[in-house]
Order: sequence, then C-alpha cells, then structure tokens
Amino acid sequence: MKKILTILLCGVLCLTALCGCRAGKTETVNPISESTLEELAAELGCTLLLDKVELSDPQVLRYNTDPVLYQLSFLAADGCSYTLRLQKNAPEEDISGMHYTWTQSAEYTDPACSIQLNGEGQGICLWQEEDFCFSLAVQENAEERALRSLQKTLHAAARLPEPEQ
Repeated sequence: MKKILTILLCGVLCLTALCGCRAGKTETVNPISESTLEELAAELGCTLLLDKVELSDPQVLRYNTDPVLYQLSFLAADGCSYTLRLQKNAPEEDISGMHYTWTQSAEYTDPACSIQLNGEGQGICLWQEEDFCFSLAVQENAEERALRSLQKTLHAAARLPEPEQ
C-alpha cells in the first residue's frame, strides 16, 4: 500500500511540474530590447548628436547586462552597415562582440583609438573617453580610413556627462 501511494504521489508531482512548464512559468526574460537615443541619454547621461552625422535606418538596442550596454546599428554614407556600442564603466575594453583574429592594427591619437582589421572584411575601432567604452564595428568591406573617419565624427557627436568632482 505504501508503495502504491508513493508511486501515485510521484506521478502527481511530475504532472504538476509538467503543467507548470507548459503554463509558461519557466520562461526566461530576453536580455535585449529595442530602445531609443533618448532612453540611452537618460540612462547613461551620454547624448549622441547625430543630426550632422550622415547615417540612415538607425536602430537602438539595450542589452540588460551589468553594466548596461547600448548598441546603435546604422547605414553610413559610404554604404556600409556599422554597429556602434557604448557602455559606461565597462568591465573590459573591447565591447564590440566581434571575436576574430585581427591581422592588422593601428593606433591613433587626437582622438585616441585603436583600429583592428582581419583581412576578410571585418573591422573594429575601439576608444575610451571618461568612464565610457566605445566600439565601432563593420562586418563587410572594412577599411581603416573609413573607420577612422567615422570614429572622429562620432567622437565629436558624443556629449558625455561632466566628470564628478
């Protein structure tokens, strides 16, 4: 009798667990959501003045990471699709999300940045300012000159909060 009751109890518990899963109680939250430049500015204190930057179809995503990361994807005047990422108090310098073996690199000053290319069309430009990390990435037709030119333009368009005293 005890064995039958134990088996029935286990069966009821298994059915309850299965019903709970099907009811959506175990869903995970998507860590990526659509956002806006206004939300980026409000949360990070960084404003991107993009009215003088030639880009089209900008899409802003917010990554629910710690610290939060914002991504702006757009088509630039040169016809290439770029991804700009920025993160305040980033735990690492390279926030691009592009994990390639870089075969070419160049360092620039005024404004400082590092450009890396892989020889197969992908490239990134990384820079830091105040306590923000930026990455500018391109997946196709990456050229050092184009990345540098766009980095200078975006650097000039970024309005960061005043440093705390």
